[in-house]
Amino acid sequence: MEYAKDILIGLKQGQAENNRTEKKKQGFISRCLNHKFILTILLAIISFIVLDLILISNFISVLITI
Repeated sequence: MEYAKDILIGLKQGQAENNRTEKKKQGFISRCLNHKFILTILLAIISFIVLDLILISNFISVLITI
C-alpha cells in the first residue's frame, strides 16, 4: 500500500524533503510556465482575441464598402 502511494505521488525513499526544497528554489514564472494547462488556456485566449480583432476589422471594411 505504501509503495503504491509513493508511485502515485512520485516519491522515492528520502525524496520528500528534496522535492519541497527544489520547488522553493524555482521562481514564480518558471513554476507557472511548467503548468501546461494554464499555458494552454492563455494561448487559447490570446488566439481568440486576435481572431476577434481580425473578424471585427473585416466586418468594418465590408460596412465601409457598402
